[in-house]
Amino acid sequence: MNNHIKLTICGTEYRLTTPDAPEYAMALGLEVEEKIRDLRKSNPNLSLVQATTLVALDYADALKKNDSSTDNMRVQVKEYLEDAAKAKGERDYYKREFERLKAEIKSGQTNLFD
Repeated sequence: MNNHIKLTICGTEYRLTTPDAPEYAMALGLEVEEKIRDLRKSNPNLSLVQATTLVALDYADALKKNDSSTDNMRVQVKEYLEDAAKAKGERDYYKREFERLKAEIKSGQTNLFD
């Protein structure tokens, strides 16, 4: 279900259709507006378009860095899963070997003190 919402950011009204909760979209709008206002407050010579562009660049940078971190984490998780599968295989091998030796000892075929 899509939600139709109206956001006002720095005096400009935007009508959006989103599958997200209206509260979520409103919070994003407030966050963007706050970043633009803070940037313009610390740099009074910036126009609204310049400030908006810089905020967009900041978000794009964060997204790229998060994507890179996510990719690195996926590689690490894959390596951990491969290590875990290898360790499980080794555990299974030694478990079978233990049971085989136990059976040999029980049947008297193996003397531990030779």
